[in-house]
Amino acid sequence: IVDYGNIDREIGTVIMSINQDVLWKSIQTKQGSLMLISDGKRVIAAQDHDLIHRQIHEIEMRGRRVQYIENETSGWIFYDFYSMSDYQRALRHHLLIWIGYSLGLIVFVSMILRWSLKPILNKVKELEEAMTRVQAGDFSVQISSEDLTSKELLQIADGFNKMVSETGVLLEKVRISMTEQKNAELSAMEAQIDP
Repeated sequence: IVDYGNIDREIGTVIMSINQDVLWKSIQTKQGSLMLISDGKRVIAAQDHDLIHRQIHEIEMRGRRVQYIENETSGWIFYDFYSMSDYQRALRHHLLIWIGYSLGLIVFVSMILRWSLKPILNKVKELEEAMTRVQAGDFSVQISSEDLTSKELLQIADGFNKMVSETGVLLEKVRISMTEQKNAELSAMEAQIDP
């Protein structure tokens, strides 16, 4: 207790006591759990009064998992000894939750990728169909580049269209040249037959 006229002057000390039974009812954890409060070496509060004043390392931990947290203000350490089966059950539960979240994330990302790549894949399919038509001899085929957003696909479409056009022109020149050559050969043969 301090003097409010002189805040630095202490005038007394107040000692309080807590009914541990009320305390344990308020912080009761799961059935089979053992909650202890320690000053670092020995138990200073426990649900089981026989454990008070025992050393922490003397507490039976077989088949139990220990979780603890230290209160920096008081220096007390709060221990929770709970059964290994409860720990494993909680661990499995958390693992299933993370697996569910992961699968959901994978499905979500897959849907976004499918949605965002669909136009690109459609253009690739259109390019494949155009290549099949060119292979069959149709050099008039062209790929539309109006709705392309990807610079790379635009370059591919323009390159394909230019290649097909030039190939068509070259084939037409070869066809004309062959026709002219046949006509020249026929004219030469006729000239040899009718001199």
